Amino acid sequence: MKPEPWEKALKTDVPYASRRAEAAARSVMQHIKAGSRSHPAPSRWYAAAAALGAAIWAGSYADWTSAGKLFGILQPQPAAESVDMNVTLKLSIGDERLYRDMFGDQLKKRFPSLKIEFSDISTYEKGNYSFDAFEQMTEEQKPDLIISSSAIQYRLLAEHGKLLPLDGLEQPDKIAAVVNALRMPDGKSYGIATEFDGRAIFYNKKLFDQYKVPYPTDRMTWKQVMELAKRFPAEGNPGKKIFGFHEMYIPMFPASYLVGMIAHTHGLSYVDDSRKKAAMDSTAWNEALHLALDAYREGRVHPAKSYTIQNNRIEQADQQAMDLFAQGRAAMALDTIGAISRLKGSGIDYGIVTAPVDPSNPDINTQLIPGSILSVNPNSPNLRQAMEVLRYISQDDTDPRAYQNGVTSNMLPIPVHESTLLTIYGDRLKPFYAQQEPDWRRTVYSYDPTMDIQISKSISSIVDEETDAAAAGKQSVEEAQRSMQTRIQAVLDAPQ
Repeated sequence: MKPEPWEKALKTDVPYASRRAEAAARSVMQHIKAGSRSHPAPSRWYAAAAALGAAIWAGSYADWTSAGKLFGILQPQPAAESVDMNVTLKLSIGDERLYRDMFGDQLKKRFPSLKIEFSDISTYEKGNYSFDAFEQMTEEQKPDLIISSSAIQYRLLAEHGKLLPLDGLEQPDKIAAVVNALRMPDGKSYGIATEFDGRAIFYNKKLFDQYKVPYPTDRMTWKQVMELAKRFPAEGNPGKKIFGFHEMYIPMFPASYLVGMIAHTHGLSYVDDSRKKAAMDSTAWNEALHLALDAYREGRVHPAKSYTIQNNRIEQADQQAMDLFAQGRAAMALDTIGAISRLKGSGIDYGIVTAPVDPSNPDINTQLIPGSILSVNPNSPNLRQAMEVLRYISQDDTDPRAYQNGVTSNMLPIPVHESTLLTIYGDRLKPFYAQQEPDWRRTVYSYDPTMDIQISKSISSIVDEETDAAAAGKQSVEEAQRSMQTRIQAVLDAPQ
């Protein structure tokens, strides 16, 4: 049976490094090119971010045979006596191998009488990933356990009443930023995530010392980050020079990529809440555009669209070529937790501080990415059994000894229990989860189910064209801003 695209998106844990890199990179390109309803083109970074995290982690799992190793470090517990687990639970995935890799072996040990079946997804094949198709599948197939591949999918399912509130399941020791990210505005949680990823600023201490620049600090704004980047020399051949700021995929994307990062942090959107008015004529947008486009114009970041991949596939060689921080050619880089693994053996003495913050909302964690989220269907006939599965998966029986190799060679999936993290990694991961407030703002990265996909694509194309022209010095930032405002408004006003 051919897997659905949404099923493929769930497979973020490819057993072997090369296959993991290939699958994640392919996912980046597919999401960006598709411009699907689940991740409209103006929101494409969020789709890329999940795949990006997987791609960056590509070399981190080489010693693992499957992502199920995360659950392999959960110590088997006595079988539950209060709940009869001699039932069949259906999962919202169509791949037995994926289930086994995620937690199947451990559930079999814990609940030997439990049987698992999988949703029949073949009739929902619709080409590009579609949230509507996934929701339809949950309604018609009625899986007992629903696995959301992203926070966006999880939140929409919860808003539509498709997930059961999980009262009292979360434990105090869990990282507050992850727990809060899954807590809906009604104060309830509807799912659990056993691992997470995020992004933070890595900085090269040697380069900062060499150019007598003060080290970055936690909770800097993008303005402060770019001011530090300006203190490094901007001259030289792009193939050899040092860049003040970097993000691995900047060379591959249009200038709108960095613009989007900054705009998202600042809580900006291309259109207002009515979805009828362009919203790019503000002072806040002008500052965000200047921060990004001036960095391109002044050579503080790598030129946009300057690295070409072959056959729409990002190979490991591509990732290594674009990873300027690991090459010692970037003073700062916004990167995921997986960078810690990639930097082992590089000889680079680095520090980590939090990702840039929204100056008006510095406690919001704008970069946290929960792992796959497991929830219960409120219409399940096996609610007690489904809840028992979640309760088992949610507990913290992690054996730090299982992470011994992860500390010295390869990063493992990052568990959500803070005491475990501190035992294994000390406090070096704190910058990734120090900000505890969830990001519920509507920004350029938000999925908007009310926005027509063709309008979203048109807006994305406009932003790409105008920001590329400004980054190349063909027009001023103000000219680009005025043009985007006018052109986006024309798209919104056009008859549908």
